[in-house]
Amino acid sequence: LLDEFEPEQNLQVVYINGKKSTDWELCEKTGLDPVELSSMLSGSAPNTEVTIEASFDSVDGVPGKGTWEIFANVTNELFVGTRSITKEDGEITIKNRAFSLRDGVPKATGIGRMIFTKQVEAAGRSGVSKITTFAARGGSQGEMTGYYAWPRMGYDAPLSVFATGYGFDYKSMQAKFPNAKRLSDIMKTPEGRAWWKTNGTDIGLGFDPRPGSLSRRILEAYNEEVKADKAAGRRVADQIEARAYHADRDEGDEAPYIDDEIMDRVWDRIANEK
Repeated sequence: LLDEFEPEQNLQVVYINGKKSTDWELCEKTGLDPVELSSMLSGSAPNTEVTIEASFDSVDGVPGKGTWEIFANVTNELFVGTRSITKEDGEITIKNRAFSLRDGVPKATGIGRMIFTKQVEAAGRSGVSKITTFAARGGSQGEMTGYYAWPRMGYDAPLSVFATGYGFDYKSMQAKFPNAKRLSDIMKTPEGRAWWKTNGTDIGLGFDPRPGSLSRRILEAYNEEVKADKAAGRRVADQIEARAYHADRDEGDEAPYIDDEIMDRVWDRIANEK
């Protein structure tokens, strides 16, 4: 399935500093390749419309020479989403704000995983330093599971973020995992993953798209394991489904449904790396 999306340029509507513009002007100003930019925003999905509003010399309305921000609405017959890309202090960051499959779209096709993988690959080629998302827990029916799902797919965060907020028992976590510095350290053992599933909370996460990073190795290993299992005729619970918006942050919680058996094999591989 990952091979079915070939990169294509699909930036149809572009506004720069409030004025109608073109994708070529946008790419000239940002230095980004138009096809790679499309992949970072839409995952190379065909028949996708990407509507962009870009601002230069400011991010979130804060002036700054040499900074820019791209906000994109992504629409496809299978899914909708919102993304933003910013350049600030010389670093380019992607923020995955929301993603949802449309009603009636089968939820076990791997569409979300495919889109995310293509985004990561394009980001790695384009010098992006980090992809961020807000991974929530809760919802009226417990449907928001990104806090647990995304860290298993390679998103990470320093545990020190819990020391100053999140309403989280940071000292208990330190006592339980005294040598852990990052969330990925907890995820490296079955006990750690089980503990985080029970005790984890909302958290802002980052994914390092650069080749060779821990994030990339986890995602690539998962894709390899899924491909091998499917080739062997084994059933794979392979899907990324939309999650509800987080009321306080106006951001979507993109929570992947992951095959637990495959993910345990992936993390065993990661934990045994030297």
